[in-house]
Amino acid sequence: MTKPKNTSTPRKTQRSGGVKASSPFPGLRSYNEDEAAFYIGRERLKYTLLKKLSEDNFVSVQGTSGVGKSSFVDCLIIPELKAGFISGGEKKWKIAAFKPGDNPIASLASALASPSIMQQGEAEVKIDPNLTDKFEKILSTQRYGLIDIVDEYGLIRDSNILIYIDQLDELTSISNKQLANVLIERLVEAANQNAYPIHILTCSRSESDGEFAIYPKFAELINRNHFLVPQMTLPELLGLFDKIARLGSISFRPALIDHIATFYKTHPIELEKFQHALKRTIGEVKAESGVKTIGPLHLKTIGGINGSIATQLELIFNSFARQDQETCSLLFKALTRTTSAGFQQTQQRSLKTLCELIDCDQASLTKVIKSFASDDCQVITVIQASDIRGKLTQLDLIHESEQDRFTAYSQIQISRELIIKAWPRLSNWVSEEANDAARYTEIAKAAEKKEHPYQGEKLKDTLSWYRKKNPKFGWAKQYHEGYEPAIEFILKSEKIAIRENEIRIAEELSRQQKSARNKKIISGVLLLAIVLIVFSYFETKKAYEASQLAEEAERSAHKSMLRADADSAKAAAALSQAFAAVLKADTSAINAQAATNEAEEAKRKALILRNESERLSADVRVKEGALKNAVIEMNKSRILENYLNLVSTIREYSESAQKVLTRTADPAQLKDAASMAKDGYALFQRTKSPKYEVLKDSVQDVTAIAQKKLFSTMNLAIQKVKTSAKLSNIEGGVVIEKVIGLNGKKANGIFFIGTNDLTSSIYKAHIVGGQVEIVDKLTEAYSKERKTQGISAMAVSQSKEYFVASHLPTLQDVRFLTVYSIQGAFASSIQFENYVEYIWPLGTNDFLILDQKGNIYALVEQENGLFAPSVLSRSKEQIVTADFHEETNRLILVKPDHKIEILEVLKDRSIVQKQTMQFDDFNSEITAVKYLPSHNWLVAGNRNGEIYFYNAKDGSLVYRALNEHANNINCFEISPDETVFVSGGRDKTVNIWKLDELKAKLQGDLQIEEKYQPIQFIESESIRDIGFVNNDWILVASSSEGLTTNQSGEVSLLPLDFDVTGLELKKLLE
Repeated sequence: MTKPKNTSTPRKTQRSGGVKASSPFPGLRSYNEDEAAFYIGRERLKYTLLKKLSEDNFVSVQGTSGVGKSSFVDCLIIPELKAGFISGGEKKWKIAAFKPGDNPIASLASALASPSIMQQGEAEVKIDPNLTDKFEKILSTQRYGLIDIVDEYGLIRDSNILIYIDQLDELTSISNKQLANVLIERLVEAANQNAYPIHILTCSRSESDGEFAIYPKFAELINRNHFLVPQMTLPELLGLFDKIARLGSISFRPALIDHIATFYKTHPIELEKFQHALKRTIGEVKAESGVKTIGPLHLKTIGGINGSIATQLELIFNSFARQDQETCSLLFKALTRTTSAGFQQTQQRSLKTLCELIDCDQASLTKVIKSFASDDCQVITVIQASDIRGKLTQLDLIHESEQDRFTAYSQIQISRELIIKAWPRLSNWVSEEANDAARYTEIAKAAEKKEHPYQGEKLKDTLSWYRKKNPKFGWAKQYHEGYEPAIEFILKSEKIAIRENEIRIAEELSRQQKSARNKKIISGVLLLAIVLIVFSYFETKKAYEASQLAEEAERSAHKSMLRADADSAKAAAALSQAFAAVLKADTSAINAQAATNEAEEAKRKALILRNESERLSADVRVKEGALKNAVIEMNKSRILENYLNLVSTIREYSESAQKVLTRTADPAQLKDAASMAKDGYALFQRTKSPKYEVLKDSVQDVTAIAQKKLFSTMNLAIQKVKTSAKLSNIEGGVVIEKVIGLNGKKANGIFFIGTNDLTSSIYKAHIVGGQVEIVDKLTEAYSKERKTQGISAMAVSQSKEYFVASHLPTLQDVRFLTVYSIQGAFASSIQFENYVEYIWPLGTNDFLILDQKGNIYALVEQENGLFAPSVLSRSKEQIVTADFHEETNRLILVKPDHKIEILEVLKDRSIVQKQTMQFDDFNSEITAVKYLPSHNWLVAGNRNGEIYFYNAKDGSLVYRALNEHANNINCFEISPDETVFVSGGRDKTVNIWKLDELKAKLQGDLQIEEKYQPIQFIESESIRDIGFVNNDWILVASSSEGLTTNQSGEVSLLPLDFDVTGLELKKLLE
């Protein structure tokens, strides 16, 4: 028998408590090939499966959930094949292993395009970066795609190939059934041929067999050759402890082994539960100093074999804040489903889809997912995307560790279905979700069929569910598309019920009022009857006399009627003659009308014929147009493929260059990387070719991502290769102040740069046309006597005659400013009661001062050339950050409780409060704020690196960027024309925000929580301050954080125009 490769003793590492090596139990995941040394059991079954595989090129491995199918294949079958198991005349095997995921075709393509499969002999293989996409296209469009790839790319030239599909039953739950159909077709075609040594091995739950019945040919394959993995026997399971003990990894007390044996005499062996419990037990032992063996108490501590999973998950769930617990509940509901037969199953979803279903931002959801995806937990599995969008997005996170590379296209799934039953809370959630889905679907269908609105208890139950569930569109659309009609149906039912209740109340009130009114009427009628009886006695006599007179009048009227009858006879004769004349006229009119009708009918038929002719002509034109459009679309598809290949190459150049630029200081390697970035820029110019104009709208986002990444890389290349002797003299830069903008060319200006070097130097830099012409040390502000070292804030007067510097104190009670002439000569020194944090120019030669306690001063020039402070406002609240806009005289103050005050400094130096706001969208302390008047936005950055854009008028949230900085936002700056906004952080990152571009996206379909990608530059130290050189370049000061003496850091000059950067890089390397 051929032994697995990994038969040597595992590498041992000393841990706390004397326990060596990592856990021999993989937890909820299966054993992999590298852990074969710890795997035991089922040896007698190994050759049975290998024999089946040699006799038939298709084998379906089946077994109940958790029985250990994947571990059996990975630890016993795959090593045996790699060791030389003979089939088809070749000893060598290539293993293309994958799981279907949400795109099984892409998953298979990726497996086939791996270096281990493409390897030909001993020669080094060079992989085409677009090979996966090519294979995916072949598999998607060609019936014999799998066979064609194997043949055309020589994958079986010197070996057999095994297509190993683990968790095949994932196909039954993916949303795109067409992809599942295509994969099944390709597998059937490959399995039913004998010309090529292609072998297919699948692993699936035996419970899922019925779900493959809809694929008749594939069902025949399964029936033709399947292999059932039986449950592991108790002796095999207990043998694992002996094997681990022999490897010298960990020892177990006999009482523990007896406990496990007793337990499994009455319980089925579920390997994943067993592995999880033992892994956690070992973890518990490692936490105890001095413990060397594992006993029953350790197993009991983690919840026992059956309760280990639930105990761990409850600990994680209970550690969350209330909001995260709600997110956790919605997450697991979205990752599970209940089949029509009532089975509870897991399902895979992308992170983007989960965010839509849960109505949650990616950062908050990712935080919850990470807790369950850790190696210690393994309840959630994160699978990186295989499609082109996902790959391009993932490239942006190349510097992150594998488990932290979460993108919108990352696929999330619960690792094992047994977790549903093992965690009672989750099982309840799945049941709740099924009930909610059924309730919503019933309502949506009722609305769709326009059924009668709900009433009575039905309505009461529905309203109770609606208010408790509060269903959102993202969640609802997965069960039925009619979300809005369904909600309208509920609200309409409620409205009708309220109206009917109001009517019933009104009717009852009316009945009561009518009853009272009737009682009054009856009383009145009785009284009236008595009066009438008396009155009728006296009127009877008068009535008799009146009747005699009436009879006489009637006889006279009869005579008059007889005379009227005679006159009527004469009138009838005259009428008869007139009628005969009218009848004759009507006959003529009828004949004329008939002729008119015939003409109208002929006209109508002619019109029908003309319309039919025009319709046929239009059909011909439409078909001609469709043919032309088909040709255009075919050409456009070719152009799109070429374009995406070009963009992908640009991204590769950019990524490769950036890796070198950030990881080495070798000049030759840096220059090579810069050349690679330059080549990327040359390739990018090809994207502007007229032939790609037809793609402009469809590839806009992909192009923008590639351009921004290349832009960042080119800027980094310029910094690493271009040495500015003048700027390199400025060390530990912390403050930048623009003195004056020079006329003429772009990128001109004179700047003051304050430092925290040994002498607290202040430099004066002249920049012309993007080049540093002069850098002079203007003055040294260090004062041993005044106990200061370092510059924290500076400002230049509007007249350009003076500048003021606030000093970093070396003692707590030292707080003062110094005023210098523009040439650097000392002018005045002013002591303050609190440390001054902010200085801004105010009027001709005055300055606005804000100290750390929130007190506001005006530093006013006196007649003798000295300066004196004047208190404008005193505050008892400390200020965490502030901003002042000189043109509008708006002063923005941020208090510790996220309260924002907007003040205006009037010409008479009085201060009025214009507005107050409260920002409650985040908990972290605000560290930077900026007022953007052109868009009327107020931007706040916090200690977590998050940036929030607010409407300055009403305080409503416009946009939030949660992932562009890793931590503390240190500074904001806005360009003179207010079109570019820049943020700098402790994470050494400078982000460039094109405000018009962001605003345009916000007016389109970009949501508050979606990601807008700014241009990103990386510096060597924490970003301290940023100054604009006109609108075209920025001057960035960076140094390490802290108030102590620090000479690390630098000042960089960076262009903001993509083409300017490309030309600068080209010029630099020529």
